[in-house]
Amino acid sequence: MTTPISHSTLIFVVLAGCAIIASAIQAPKSLSPFDEAVQKLNNSGYTSFVSLVSAYGKMKQVKAALSQPLTMLVPSNAAIAKVKITSYSTAQLSTIVMFHAIKGVTPFQKLRSLPKNTTLPTLSTDLKSKKTQSLTKLSPPKARWVAIQGKAGSKLMITKGDFYLKAGKLAVHTTDAIVFPVGMK
Repeated sequence: MTTPISHSTLIFVVLAGCAIIASAIQAPKSLSPFDEAVQKLNNSGYTSFVSLVSAYGKMKQVKAALSQPLTMLVPSNAAIAKVKITSYSTAQLSTIVMFHAIKGVTPFQKLRSLPKNTTLPTLSTDLKSKKTQSLTKLSPPKARWVAIQGKAGSKLMITKGDFYLKAGKLAVHTTDAIVFPVGMK
C-alpha cells in the first residue's frame, strides 16, 4: 500500500524541480571589467594585450611595478608585435593594464637569426627617437627563447596573449611568454 503524498509535499517537490531547471537554464553572466577590456581590445582591429595587475588596491604598488625594467622571454615560434602600455584603471582590488599593439608584426624567426647582442631600433612611433633596445640570445638549453629588454611604460615587444602581472612577484605568465623584471629569473 502506497502512502498518499500530501498537498504541501507535492507543492514542495514541484517548486524544487522548477528551481533545479531554472538554475540549469541561467541567463548569460555579465562580463567582468577585465573581460570587457579584453573583448574591446580584441574587437579593435589591433592585436591586443591586456595585463591584469593584482595591486591589492594600492596604486603606488602598481606604479612601482610598471616602472620596473622588464625582460621578456618569448618563444622562437611566435610572432611578436610592437606594443606599449596605453592606460590603466582600477577595478575593485585589481588594476587593468592595457597593452595596445601597433599594427604590424615582425616575424620572430627573423629576429632570432640576428647575431647575439644585436641592438634593435626603439619601438617608438616617434621617428626622431634614436634609442635602441638590446636583444640577447640565451644559452642552451633555453636556446629557443630570446630575451628582449625594455622598460614598462615604454614600448615593448611581447607575444600574443593575455598577461597576468602580480604586483608582489612582478612576473607575467602566459602560454606564449613569460615576462620578468630585469634581475629576476
